[in-house]
Amino acid sequence: MTGSGTITTASDQVSGIDLSDLADGTITLSVTLTDPAGNTGSPATDNKVKDTTPPSGYSVSIDQSPINSGNSAAVSFTFSGAETGAAYNYSFTSDGGGATVTGSGTITTASDQVTGIDLSGIPDGTITLSVTLTDPVGNTGSPATGLGTKDTGAITVVITSDASNPTNSSPIEIMITFSEVVTGFTLGDLVVGNGTAGNLEGSGASYTAAITPASDGPVTVDIPANVALSQQGNKNQAADRWEITYNQTAPEGFSVTFMDEVVNILNERNVGFGIENAEIGSSYEYTLTSLEDGTFIISSSGTISSGREERFEDLSAFPNGSIELAVVLIDAIGNRTAPVTDRIIKVSGAEAQRIPQGFSPNGDGVDDTWVIPGIEQFPNNRVKIFNRNGAVVWQAAGYDNNGTVWDSQANTGTVFGSSGLPAGTYYYVIEYGDGQTDVRTGFITLKR
Repeated sequence: MTGSGTITTASDQVSGIDLSDLADGTITLSVTLTDPAGNTGSPATDNKVKDTTPPSGYSVSIDQSPINSGNSAAVSFTFSGAETGAAYNYSFTSDGGGATVTGSGTITTASDQVTGIDLSGIPDGTITLSVTLTDPVGNTGSPATGLGTKDTGAITVVITSDASNPTNSSPIEIMITFSEVVTGFTLGDLVVGNGTAGNLEGSGASYTAAITPASDGPVTVDIPANVALSQQGNKNQAADRWEITYNQTAPEGFSVTFMDEVVNILNERNVGFGIENAEIGSSYEYTLTSLEDGTFIISSSGTISSGREERFEDLSAFPNGSIELAVVLIDAIGNRTAPVTDRIIKVSGAEAQRIPQGFSPNGDGVDDTWVIPGIEQFPNNRVKIFNRNGAVVWQAAGYDNNGTVWDSQANTGTVFGSSGLPAGTYYYVIEYGDGQTDVRTGFITLKR
């Protein structure tokens, strides 16, 4: 490459010389000066090195795969085939957007590792690393790239159950669902309040466990943070507390009673009973059973809507004798009480008018008064007692086997004092006063 010109100052600079056609290497400059008289001086020379070749053949790779919540603040990458002494400039970007993280330094070995890069501030996604090398004379190589994945999303976990709340089931099955596949989750990671956990089954993102309550009341299950790892190495967040109310105690404190003292011809088609102090909203089942003939049974059910629930049934088909009422309460979650019972006597038809033929008023508490079955159902009745001579010795209206009842005393005619009438045979007349029932007459023996 040659050129010429004229000197205008002692320190002239010659510029714009194109050496692009010269190969890289040591470049020698040789210059001669010729004065106006044609005298040419000796050549002046200078040597410089020409280097226009940028660094090449190098590559980079991100060391973390993936970049997760545990390492995102200390990411590193490694060179391969880097030019020693070259300066490097790098940038990290995410296809999720956000800022670019950059940095620079100098290569000391061909396989340098650059560490401590904080990528926690850029979004999750595909991460692109771009690195250029610039040699000491300023030649910059083409960018080398490396790809990675950043996933720092915390794993969520949800606890659910198909059990109704409240429940009386035990054990209670719970379902545990992570937002992604995890490892390291164990039975000991379940923190149970008022109960114990067992039978953990499942894998990946879905598990089940059996919770056995310790007592009635709230039962809780917690899963703390950082007990499970995703495939990307991220740890779980704490689960929202799961809670259910356990109740295996049946309703209590209620009673059942018949409204009448006896079933007779007057009330047998509409016999009532009451359920008192039962838990409002609970359901009930009842049966009416003849204890004389177990084939006569009435069963029904209902729901408690007030402090006293009343029901009425037709017992006309039942035979005479004892009838038992049994009531079971069932609360909203299915807890059942033991049967609570009451009994009543049915005396109807001819048997209702079967008159006892004797009693013994001796103060022993047994048959001390003359009890006429069913008489209290005829409030307009009138009873007369006669001696053998036909004289009335006792009479009363509204005989009721209780306040108005014959206890052997005379209340008309001859009175025998506190000891009452003497033992013997007496005669009675019973008028029922209902306009339908026949007058009954007969004898009665008074025993001492």
